[in-house]
Amino acid sequence: MKQPVRSSWKTAVLLVVLVLFGSSAHAATVIGEWTLVEQTYGEGKSNLVDEDAAPLRLEFFRQGHEVHGKLRVGAGDESVHSWPRLVADSSRGVDIEERRVSAGEDRIVTRYRVDPSPGDDLFLEVTEDYQVVEGGAALIGTVRVRFERHGKDKGSYVLHRRLERTDR
Repeated sequence: MKQPVRSSWKTAVLLVVLVLFGSSAHAATVIGEWTLVEQTYGEGKSNLVDEDAAPLRLEFFRQGHEVHGKLRVGAGDESVHSWPRLVADSSRGVDIEERRVSAGEDRIVTRYRVDPSPGDDLFLEVTEDYQVVEGGAALIGTVRVRFERHGKDKGSYVLHRRLERTDR
């Protein structure tokens, strides 16, 4: 009849492990607040983030069973938008074509189309891909922007981003 004691001992060890390491497991997901600290263009090495400019912050959160995001430009809440959104012109409409979150919530990918500017017929197709690294301390991402006019490819570029967790 010692079987129940062994079971409860294993349960106690499992609870201790969850308490001690549960918060670090949460930290290794995209859920949380991130600040852009580095952005490079193509294969370039120069950081395009202006340290004196308003910070770009990205926040991922759960809403029901889905992961959603907010994009903030600046210190306050005066410029908050749902993510994904084109940072350069947040007034342009976005049609989300795909959003995927990995099973461990350590990677998020979204692909969306950005409506043309008024008087223009150039669509943008944007793919953002972010992966948690360094045990949850950083988010590494790529942003691919492709230009399309009348169904024809008109060029593209890639940005490489590094964001650091700011909600610890």
